[in-house]
Amino acid sequence: MAYSNSLCKGQIPMLCQLCEESNEIKWKCLQCDFLLCTKCQKIHNKVKSTDQHTIIDIKDIASQQQQAKFNTDFSALKEEKAARKHSREPVNTYVKGLHQSIPGKIGEAQCGQLIESDDDYAHEQYGAKVIEQYQTGLKLVEQLVCSDDGTLWIGNIADKILQKIQLSNGKLNIVQEVKVNCTGMAFLPSGDLLISTAKSNLKTLCHTTANIINSKYSVEPLISSTVHVTQDRKIIVGARKEGPVFQVDGSRQVV
Repeated sequence: MAYSNSLCKGQIPMLCQLCEESNEIKWKCLQCDFLLCTKCQKIHNKVKSTDQHTIIDIKDIASQQQQAKFNTDFSALKEEKAARKHSREPVNTYVKGLHQSIPGKIGEAQCGQLIESDDDYAHEQYGAKVIEQYQTGLKLVEQLVCSDDGTLWIGNIADKILQKIQLSNGKLNIVQEVKVNCTGMAFLPSGDLLISTAKSNLKTLCHTTANIINSKYSVEPLISSTVHVTQDRKIIVGARKEGPVFQVDGSRQVV
């Protein structure tokens, strides 16, 4: 007598992975990786947090997987191409035909030629035109600043003269004259005139009393030469070591 030990096998239908009740699987969510029935597919679409999820028919799973594989392969190809581009050898910038020089030997070679620019701006001519001119009593006007009221302060270093002048109807009128060694001057926001006298301390000419007094500004141990007040009320002072104006080893600073 013969006995059969064969085992019978069967298939159990897969249930919807959301409700776990219906076995009519027709949809798949690519983001959740869930197989869904039609009822759960409609419910899934209504959930706000999943409004960007893609649900496809189970008949299209094979083609979708093929497309996903193609996109992955294409992205990898782009990354590999970019990596190869960055790993290339530097471009050789050596100019072909350039004369080879020999150390210790003076040679002559023509590497190129200069060409005159055809830029339109190169042909434009700019000139200065005198609108008005006035004669001062100074030998040389070396310093000049203009105040808000239209008056000017001019100075001559050699004669140590500083003049406040008014220009009116073609005439130059001297409003005030001060004897001071002025190497630089600028107006302070208060209206006072800040003066450099080639000393460490800067001086101030008060616009109300016309008196010259020591200011709170100093560049010690150097001496001041020029001074400038910026629009944001910062004071810039040129300073140098005391002695001849042009020194070989003398220090110069901008403070």
